[in-house]
Amino acid sequence: MANEESPAQRFRILCVDDEPWIRDLLRLLLQRAGYSVETAADGQDAWETLSRDLTAFDLVITDNEMPKLSGLALVERLRDAGFTRNVVMFSASVLSQAGDRLQRLNIAAVVKKGRPVTELMEQIRRIETEA
Repeated sequence: MANEESPAQRFRILCVDDEPWIRDLLRLLLQRAGYSVETAADGQDAWETLSRDLTAFDLVITDNEMPKLSGLALVERLRDAGFTRNVVMFSASVLSQAGDRLQRLNIAAVVKKGRPVTELMEQIRRIETEA
């Protein structure tokens, strides 16, 4: 049992944000919590990573407003390609105008940037528990 991984270590997360300091902060925070974490610099970068293997990650945490490909456009592409895993929108805008779109895309949670990071961690733990 010495080599057995904890559930968090098996739970793989892709963090997508065009702000390097946010990507680095999320990666550090989530790795310290025991998660396996990779990052992508924008939606296009994330799409290229995820399209190679739609089952490589258990959760995608993405900003919405990014160059090249927005978070919502990324999720639309992923869903069209058959990606069934959870997605959390982590954005400065609440995206209230996109409520129907968020529901249609089966977004697991929306966490507004600037809120306590514990809110994001609570959503991740909830999603992990339900997986």
